[in-house]
Amino acid sequence: MHQAHFSLLSRTGWFRLFVTAVSVAGIAIPASGCSATIKGNAVISTIPLGDNVFAGELAIDPASGTLYAATIASDRDDPRTNIYTLSVIDMTSKAARSVIPLPAYPSDIAFDSTTRSLYVVSALDRRERRGLLTVIDGKTNAITANVHTGTYSMRVDVDENTHTAYILSQGTVEDVDGLHYNSTMSALPEGATSVTAAVPVAVGYGKDIAVEARSNTAFVVDGEVDMIDLVTHSRTRTSRLPYGESARAEIALFDSGTGKLVVVNQEGDLVVADSTMAEFRRHVGFGKRKDSKGLDLMYTATLDPATHTVYVAGNAFSDDTDEIKMIDTVTGASTGTLRVEDPHSLAVDSKTHTLYVLIDGAVAIFPSTAM
Repeated sequence: MHQAHFSLLSRTGWFRLFVTAVSVAGIAIPASGCSATIKGNAVISTIPLGDNVFAGELAIDPASGTLYAATIASDRDDPRTNIYTLSVIDMTSKAARSVIPLPAYPSDIAFDSTTRSLYVVSALDRRERRGLLTVIDGKTNAITANVHTGTYSMRVDVDENTHTAYILSQGTVEDVDGLHYNSTMSALPEGATSVTAAVPVAVGYGKDIAVEARSNTAFVVDGEVDMIDLVTHSRTRTSRLPYGESARAEIALFDSGTGKLVVVNQEGDLVVADSTMAEFRRHVGFGKRKDSKGLDLMYTATLDPATHTVYVAGNAFSDDTDEIKMIDTVTGASTGTLRVEDPHSLAVDSKTHTLYVLIDGAVAIFPSTAM
């Protein structure tokens, strides 16, 4: 399972953090959790990551009670340089078990709950001028492989039946018929040290990938939705969703409980489709909202398959109208709203239904009882 995000913005927030921290390689690593006040919400707990953290990705291992935060922080000694780390956090004590340096910028993260393997994809390894997939053993918290991938690898998801990671990359290729594609997919089977040859999967620039293990299918969103057969690595169907021309699909999440694909567009609205892409239901999320300067919001989302709830966060550029909407994927009803500034990434614990939100410098925690 993976999470999806599209925001790298930073602003002065509503959060008042009280942090005890030590400095490790230019980034402050807090010793324990703290409290914060969020405008419009009750007092909740947070996990401080260091006030120079401004973006990243979250993933959760519910079985071991572990939160993974792959973050990007500015170097205190050289503001022109960024530091990339993976914080392995105990969700009960809210303390970091370990902090692992990452070799490159984390653009997406996926977790295999069976093997407890974590996959962090980096859009660009600047030294090698290509994408990089870092594999971490969740049992030992050690990096087991750094595997070079496509030219601009953006997203990763994992098939928990075959324990294969699928990497979505951007880059122009030509198929045997001379058709040009701008998105490719490669795979890293369990234990492999190199990815399979990249195959063209979408004409547009791929934004996200979601794997449905039972049907051996991957869904790639590139404005439209392309269905990919994971056995033959070939595209079987392309579907245009009922958004209209002004809004394109950007986020893909698969609800294993209902067998439905949830797609979020660039306006923060949803389409729920069956696994064959034959039936669609559109639900209004943010509804073309803009910030005070008329700019579009940036969106990130996650899904709780146990409650069939999708959480969509809208991050405004120039004001403090950021919020998270909770939407029932079965009924389409909005079930609540949270006000949180600068939500960069979301993850939900499928056992406790607690929502974790990466903000500037910390992870904010929303227990199910508070939502």
